[in-house]
Amino acid sequence: MRILLSGYYGFGNAGDEAVLAGTLTALRRRLPSVEVTVLSARPEATAAEYGVRTAQRWHWPTIWRELGRSDLVLQGGGGLVQDSSSRLSPLYYLGILLAARLRRKPFAVYAQGIGPLSGGPVRWLTGRLLQGAAAIAVRDEASAALLAQIGVPRGVEVTADAAALLDPAPAGQVAPWLPRPRTGPLIGLALREAPGCERLVEGAIAAGRRLRELTGGQCLAMAFHARDDGPLARRAAEEAGGTVVGGSENGTDTFSDVGKCVCPIFRPTPGEWLGVVASLDFLVAMRLHAAIFAAATGVPFVALSYDPKVAAFAHRLGAPCVEIDADPHEIVEVTERAWEARGCEADRRRAAAARLRQEAERNIDLVADLARRIGEQTNTP
Repeated sequence: MRILLSGYYGFGNAGDEAVLAGTLTALRRRLPSVEVTVLSARPEATAAEYGVRTAQRWHWPTIWRELGRSDLVLQGGGGLVQDSSSRLSPLYYLGILLAARLRRKPFAVYAQGIGPLSGGPVRWLTGRLLQGAAAIAVRDEASAALLAQIGVPRGVEVTADAAALLDPAPAGQVAPWLPRPRTGPLIGLALREAPGCERLVEGAIAAGRRLRELTGGQCLAMAFHARDDGPLARRAAEEAGGTVVGGSENGTDTFSDVGKCVCPIFRPTPGEWLGVVASLDFLVAMRLHAAIFAAATGVPFVALSYDPKVAAFAHRLGAPCVEIDADPHEIVEVTERAWEARGCEADRRRAAAARLRQEAERNIDLVADLARRIGEQTNTP
């Protein structure tokens, strides 16, 4: 079985790399003989990091050739078919599916967040193409509802983000990323730049500073996407009083000496990112995958919804969530209440973590079932 995997891979985004790492780990466990080829912006780096066959995602002749040798095309996970970050983004990913259809290859949508889709032609094209999918798994109810609106009412299963399949790196491997010495609770800030989010950022930094003052703990500002988040993480560390992890895109051994501690800020692996989040006592998260990591490891968190996907995830888990138009003082108040309630919420968090992993495993069930059916068809005389 040869699978071609398409997603936002090779760009240094910790969330999407975690999706890839979790997917590959689960596929290898369930389908040991599977050969996966990953379309990546940096094929050599992706091949070296994950030990997987790769191809350049921007070279369409190469993509056409890889489609021809594949048995199944998986697109996902993450938020790929959406036009909020770029109007060209959905056209690229829909183009992959259209090419698969032209090559008569079965394709599946895998653990995706669909939308928002504001353009009528893109909505129409998405509906038409996904009607031909061999399987569709989305990571939230809002994505399923959008697909129903644009003409894909059947065969859509709501699962969970594939990053929940990832296992954290051992504590010893994660230790270099954490403040040294560690004193008091560790409060994480996973922020990002986005239009109209100045008040969310201001409130998040104020909340981190407030918890640090209340508890005598430390803040850790995490740049999940070094290229985009690094400057903001450094600002958060300076204003909240803490350290930075993940702020260097090129992997050089640079250090942050902001606040009381010194720690390296070159980029962790996906498993190390998960281990870093698992080491926190609390998290304030704008980044969706930071919230997913917290939920998967039972860490209490407050979600800041710069995008509907963040609110959808938080509400699904029953976690506190602040909307984009919230006042910074409200963010501080919600964060304080969530901190105070963290003890009595522990059982709920453990149950949510188990449910999230089970729902993410359902993605692999769908792929395994597709592989079996494709194998049966191939072996039919």
